[in-house]
Amino acid sequence: MPARTYFVTPFVPSAYGEQRGACLWAERPTTRNNIGDTLKITDRGSATYTWTGSVWVAQPSATAMSTTERFAPVIVSQGAIPVILGNMSTAGISATTGAFSLDTALPAAYTAAGAWMFLPAGAIVGGLAGFYYCTFTTTQAGIVKKNSSGSNLCYISPDATAFTPTVPAGTLTFAVGAAAIWTATASADIALLNSTISANMMGASGKVKVSYQLATSNSVNAKAIKISFGAFSVLSTTTTTGVALWVTREISNVTAAAQVTASVDSLVEGAVGAAVRGTVSTTADVALKLFGQLHATDAGAGFIILEAFSVQVLPGA
Repeated sequence: MPARTYFVTPFVPSAYGEQRGACLWAERPTTRNNIGDTLKITDRGSATYTWTGSVWVAQPSATAMSTTERFAPVIVSQGAIPVILGNMSTAGISATTGAFSLDTALPAAYTAAGAWMFLPAGAIVGGLAGFYYCTFTTTQAGIVKKNSSGSNLCYISPDATAFTPTVPAGTLTFAVGAAAIWTATASADIALLNSTISANMMGASGKVKVSYQLATSNSVNAKAIKISFGAFSVLSTTTTTGVALWVTREISNVTAAAQVTASVDSLVEGAVGAAVRGTVSTTADVALKLFGQLHATDAGAGFIILEAFSVQVLPGA
């Protein structure tokens, strides 16, 4: 049986009794597998997993792993390329250069690696509502980009698609602006980030730890920040005159892979606060999403910006 070269390392199905492959959990193959295929996950203490036809399932090991190996944290996603919701441009987006000038200055220029900015439908020729990759030269001036190979816009809708902000690959050129003016979308939850927690990754008693660093505009109008784990609402809060927000949460499986509990902000002696409880099966992939929502009055000048984040899993038994 020849090696299956589309695996991370040369791999031969265990049914043939030959050498097994090995890879990180995030790099495991999820397609073109045969039932019974087996590989080792190096960042889970080289634990053995077998493909059932739909998921990789951990197998009992003859040699017990140490607690350090078995429960080592796994970084699912992290980054510091901003994701911008809000602001507007009365000058619109140029049809000849893709350039724009925001009416309100951002808290930073974001010149190093650009940013992903939400645009309403029609702001770009052929563009749907969603996030577009932009480069910046100042806190207000930028250019919307597309891949130079054609009309392929650097576009994403995190509400429907897993999304970790990165700099798009390939040679980028300007996108063609269409609207003479565009205004930020308000009074609606807009997904800024969508991280996939893979099936069985948490185990029956594992947890997800999330940390989001956000910048917000200063106004008396409530700007909403929300987190969902599948259909489970983990957080729903608002901010007004503050200009920075650090959100952290832990989402835990409690005694079963479908009994989910989220931590409150703080819990000290004498504090009153119940944990948030829900039911989400982590034996299947779960979408972890961060949402922002602008107040209608802030559609012109308000903003919510995800500036940095990390999502990690602490596997459990």
